[in-house]
Amino acid sequence: MDHSMHHHHVDQMLMAPGWLVTTLGAFFLAATAFYLYRLFFANHVKAAYGYWDWENEVGHGICTAAMASHLLMFGPFSATTWALILYAGSAWFTVRAATWGRKVSYPTKWWWDWNHAAMFYGMALMFAPWNLGAWFTWLQIAYWGGFAVYYGIETAKDVPAGKPFSLGSNLSHFGMFVVMFVMTAFPSFLMAH
Repeated sequence: MDHSMHHHHVDQMLMAPGWLVTTLGAFFLAATAFYLYRLFFANHVKAAYGYWDWENEVGHGICTAAMASHLLMFGPFSATTWALILYAGSAWFTVRAATWGRKVSYPTKWWWDWNHAAMFYGMALMFAPWNLGAWFTWLQIAYWGGFAVYYGIETAKDVPAGKPFSLGSNLSHFGMFVVMFVMTAFPSFLMAH
């Protein structure tokens, strides 16, 4: 067997099966619909939480739509356009964290804005990668992995509580952090294309 054939065979072994990639893409498509619902039915969200934040609903919808588009390989935007949208989202939440996000009247956590800025930035790198060094890759792996554990715990708490909005949100975050962890640590597994 020549070396190139062997290398191709090893790459094939590291790739996720198509049904898994499609299932994950469908999960993020459903999450996009969930956040669209939350965006357009503010009264339902307010009844559940006591507040509603259109910026967060739009931001989450963009992230889940980008992930669905990437995994299912469909949509109106190129990888470059998605990267620009996600970099803009990162800038938006960075500015919000430093300014008006600290002054909102509802009981949100200030660090969520910083977290959303980091999430947008990390996802933008998926569409337009920069080589920022091994240290940055390890930092991202720790970030995605740490929050995957956090949202996994939050999701597990939501199941017996019977709160669909909270469960949907935490499950979406959990899925995002797990998939981004895998995409960062094992790029060819879910990102063969």
